[in-house]
Formats: sequence, C-alpha cells, structure tokens
Amino acid sequence: LMLAHGDSYQISQDGGETWGDDQPLNAETGADGIIRFQSGALAIYGKKGDRWHFSSSPDEGKTWTAPVLITNYPDYYPMHHSMIQLKSGRLLLVGYWCGLNPAAPDAKRYSWTGWGWWRGAVLFMDGHRGPEMGIGLAYYSDDEGQTWQRCGGEPMGGLFGWFDERGVPNGEGGATGIYEPTAAETKDGRVLLFARSKVGRLVQSYSLNDGDVWHSILPTELSSSQAPPLLIQIPQTGDLLCVWNQVSTEEILWGFARG
Repeated sequence: LMLAHGDSYQISQDGGETWGDDQPLNAETGADGIIRFQSGALAIYGKKGDRWHFSSSPDEGKTWTAPVLITNYPDYYPMHHSMIQLKSGRLLLVGYWCGLNPAAPDAKRYSWTGWGWWRGAVLFMDGHRGPEMGIGLAYYSDDEGQTWQRCGGEPMGGLFGWFDERGVPNGEGGATGIYEPTAAETKDGRVLLFARSKVGRLVQSYSLNDGDVWHSILPTELSSSQAPPLLIQIPQTGDLLCVWNQVSTEEILWGFARG
C-alpha cells in the first residue's frame, strides 16, 4: 500500500498495519489524494501554489508527469480522497467554494468561530460559525487528467440546498450551503454525492450522467455534526461505505454544530 500525503509518501508491506518511513514524493505538486487508473497508472492531485493540479505516474510513483491545471477557480477546495474514476473511465473531482478565505484581505470582517456567554465568561464554542455560503463544484476529465472541465459548464455548475424543514426543495427554507463533498459510483451507474451541511444531517445529490448534471440537494437520513463525511465504493462488492461524525438530536439542539 502507498500512502501519499503532502510532499511525501509511505509504504506498507502488511496491509496497513505498519508503515515505513516518509520518502520524498518527487512531484511538482503535493498529494491531497491518490488513485490508480483502470489502465494501471497512479495519479495524484494537490496544490501547486494556490491552484489545484493533477499529475500521473507510469512507474509506480518513481517519476511524475508535469502538473496539469485542474481549475483556477478562486478558493476552490476538494477534500482528501475526493477524486474517483467512474466505470466510463471519467475522472471526477468534487469540491466546494466557501468564499470566505481566512487569508483574504477582507477576512477580518467575518468570524469563523462561535463564542458563547457562560456564567460570566466568554467561551469558545466551535468553528465554522461565520456567515459562509458553501457551493459544490465538480470537475471531470475524459482523457486521464490531461484536460479538465467543470461539470454543468460555465457559468453554471454550482450546487447548494434549496429545501424547507421537511426536505422539500421549494426554497422556503432559504439556501443551505454544502461543504466538503465526497462522491462514489453506485452499482447501477449513478454517482452519489454526500456533503456536510448546517441542517444537522448529511445532504446528498445524484447524477445520472457521470457528473454532468446533478439532482437537487436533499437531506439524508444520517444525522451528522457539521463535519465532513467520506463516501467510497467497495471494489469487491460495489457496496457503498460512509464514515461520518454522527451526533444525536439532543446534541444538535444544544448547538454542538461541529463538536
């Protein structure tokens, strides 16, 4: 097993129980995710400067191709392990735009944390309490990462929730941001996207055409804190596996949004 992270990688010879020392990745871009193509080559995606790039390796990670720009969309952020290859061969990378970069010059106007008054003292509550608007954005490549396009085309292609308290997508509840999406292909060839939100549940969307167009964002049955999930397809069975941070109704009502 090869675990690539940042500018280095580690190798496990025993199925992940133990890992060797860090080795230099020797790629021009860092690794936020690593996959193996159906053709057998390895590929990584990561940041070069402040933009996301893609690189592949035909020799098991010894050398890497020159980085290819995925997108120059400002403040775009894909999660770790957000790139998948579909049965069709298409590479799909899901991510989101939040628009409130803490490093931006005007970031001082916003608060990214929550504070509460408790027994005469101001106490830190949790992160991600500021006025954020999360919009999902997905990119695809049909030539093993040599060129990339935004799903839905330009200028469309953004995803956000538009459902009421019953989960009906009518806009009566206002806009619901989605953050840190993750996606997996289902047995019947659809693409399922999960994301964190601020409604006490994970939210989801389906695509019937390899990510070109997505259905309305709706809440799932999985109660969740405002923390990112991870959704994958198990190769041997085709079943889906989701790992997420579940919280109870009581915890949500008490305001443990990211506890």
